[in-house]
Amino acid sequence: MRDGRVGVGGLTYYSGIDDLSGMSPKEKADWLRRRFVKVVIKPLREVERLGRSNPAIWDLNLGVVTIICVAIPALGSFYEPDKKDRVAFPEFVHKFMDPQYRQHVTGSKKTYGHVLYEQFRCGLAHGLTIEGHEITTRPRRYLRDDSGYVSIDLWTLFEDMRRALDRYLTKVHTDKAVRERFLRRFDKLFIRPYAKKTLKSGVVTTIAVSVRASQ
Repeated sequence: MRDGRVGVGGLTYYSGIDDLSGMSPKEKADWLRRRFVKVVIKPLREVERLGRSNPAIWDLNLGVVTIICVAIPALGSFYEPDKKDRVAFPEFVHKFMDPQYRQHVTGSKKTYGHVLYEQFRCGLAHGLTIEGHEITTRPRRYLRDDSGYVSIDLWTLFEDMRRALDRYLTKVHTDKAVRERFLRRFDKLFIRPYAKKTLKSGVVTTIAVSVRASQ
């Protein structure tokens, strides 16, 4: 499927389409940020907007949480590319998201960051349910702990994830070790062969490549 919103010669922010091989580290970080905004932030903002006037959208709340809980370990894979999701996910949350996640759940040795991974992310990924806890839409309280029963506000979680992206990419710019891990993961995922350029009558012509929305 072609994306008519992309101008000729412009960056698409789709994997496998843009030639990123000549980009500087700063440009690569900016490309990832813009890709994240395009495929995660903007679509979810539209879901939030539609939900204000269309109650049918409320049934998508678990879908929104699922997307958020997939986006977090995706970012975590850049921060800690050598670690499994079960480790990288809470580490990213503890480092870049709300400090509340570093605290321990009432009566448990687990932090709220671990619960977000084990009960929310894994529960939705493997059973289409949040195990023993809940997602809510009560923005006056982001995270509530009722004797170990954890409630997390949906759209505050969304904004927290968005801010975590900014905090992480700031760290990419300022911390050499974090930047090196980011580049290693980025190049493995996104630096690929692209359409070759052919020379016809002294004019360089780029072979056309269709932009697929799934990328």
